[in-house]
Amino acid sequence: MTKTVEFLVRYCHEELDINRVTIRAAVGNEKSRAIPFRLGFHEEGITRAAQFIQGKYHDVISYSLLQADR
Repeated sequence: MTKTVEFLVRYCHEELDINRVTIRAAVGNEKSRAIPFRLGFHEEGITRAAQFIQGKYHDVISYSLLQADR
């Protein structure tokens, strides 16, 4: 999954000239949160009760990577 996300980020920055790529993951989802960490994304903060999954609200953490960060 990390290699796929890395490819998509590079494509967004280089081919589509998108300056900012954002990844959001549930705070409790450690596997998903590890991907932006490995790719050098910056943690931006937590949005409380932003995702409704299986009848329960979950906090979501946001990460971003700018073209200048690469």
